[in-house]
Amino acid sequence: LANNYLTGTIPYSLFMQTNVVKLILSNNNIQSWIPPSFFGYALTLEVFKVDGNRQMNNAIPGFVANNNLKEFDFSNTAISGPLPSTVQHLTKLVSLSFSNTSINGNLPTTL
Repeated sequence: LANNYLTGTIPYSLFMQTNVVKLILSNNNIQSWIPPSFFGYALTLEVFKVDGNRQMNNAIPGFVANNNLKEFDFSNTAISGPLPSTVQHLTKLVSLSFSNTSINGNLPTTL
């Protein structure tokens, strides 16, 4: 779904899918962020990209311990605030990109 000029908010029903492996919403005009419960449902999700959605400006939700996320990219967004400490639960994480955001605070030492 990248580069499709999608606008507005992401439908909540998309977050209720339990069999999604890759969700790539890069370079659209999405304005909403992810509900906190999303990573509790999307346990099969391995790749999540929302980079380039410059109007996306909420905080990053927490992560669950049994998450399969390997790649998470939210660079070039208006995301701000600290990186949640629960990012340490992403034991399969290979790539975490948050360049050109307003993320602040310290990275967990477990990364």
